[in-house]
Amino acid sequence: MENQLEELKQRNQKAVPLHSELPTYQPRATLQALEKQQLRLLYLSPETLFTSTIWERLSHPQLQINVLILDIDIRGSPLFSTIG
Repeated sequence: MENQLEELKQRNQKAVPLHSELPTYQPRATLQALEKQQLRLLYLSPETLFTSTIWERLSHPQLQINVLILDIDIRGSPLFSTIG
């Protein structure tokens, strides 16, 4: 996930991760940026997507997400699922 994010940043794309290993302030800042339509791509881990707080915010009808990328790790090999 980090490699993909770094490459996107080098291309001036607004992409950020959202997972459980981030500092506590980061998810809040990411959700605020989403609500302000400041992000183009959101990389999520499955465990983060299905937390009640994140799910509630992401499923809000007025929130527009261009691309949501779900980072699924199967036996040590990442598998990305893109929605949007």
